[in-house]
Amino acid sequence: MSKLVESEFTTQIFDTNEFWPAFIEDLAGAKARIIIESPYLKIRRIKQFARQIYLARKRNVVVCVFISELFGKSLSKRSVNVDVDFEVKELMSNMDALKELGVHVNLRESIHQKFAIIDEPVLWEGSLNILSQNLSHEHMRRWNDEREVMRIMAKHGLGNCEQCALGVLSYFLGDEVDMRLQRLANLVHAQRNDQKLSLRALATKCGVHVSQVKKLERGNNVTVDTLFRVLSGLGLEPAFISNWLAAPIAQYLHDANSPKLPK
Repeated sequence: MSKLVESEFTTQIFDTNEFWPAFIEDLAGAKARIIIESPYLKIRRIKQFARQIYLARKRNVVVCVFISELFGKSLSKRSVNVDVDFEVKELMSNMDALKELGVHVNLRESIHQKFAIIDEPVLWEGSLNILSQNLSHEHMRRWNDEREVMRIMAKHGLGNCEQCALGVLSYFLGDEVDMRLQRLANLVHAQRNDQKLSLRALATKCGVHVSQVKKLERGNNVTVDTLFRVLSGLGLEPAFISNWLAAPIAQYLHDANSPKLPK
């Protein structure tokens, strides 16, 4: 099976050799989010994916992985078992390698399932450990089915990335409603100043009373009609986004104000 078949609600089974080129192709085409759940983590696989992860992050794609915390817990116990201690240190080192690539790393207790989700429609599931597989013979099924993706995400909590949640809270929700209103107020005030508009000039342009513009810039509640009029007058278009895109957009806003990834 050398080529991916793309049509609505399709599913295909890949053996180990067929899986890797098809999966890399999916990574290369990711536009918003990549999610991988794989119990184990090995540096050889990280190196294999490093280039695609780097390029995905350059495209502002969010990359989240979920791995087993079986050995992660042992690190704090300072086990005297040399073999276990080596495994723990190796895992922590590999986690750091992923984090340096900008990957969100999540530890979970005793997981064994293997999944990968690329944007909304593509789901991989089967027996292959994506982040550690070596010479074993495995199979993976690829779904092109948004409904199946949503079902698996909900059933296995694959949308519960801790760093994504923090990013969404920081950029979209804040700690309280008042904080969200203040963010909006700051945006309106900054845009009005950039366009060299007085409060009264903006109110006249938008067809609202100047007191409503003042309320909005103070972070007070205004009607939806007033809000849309003011934003439109400033050349801004309000948009509603799905939960799926909230994390990638929050990551984009974070990256826009952070140092660029090294070349």
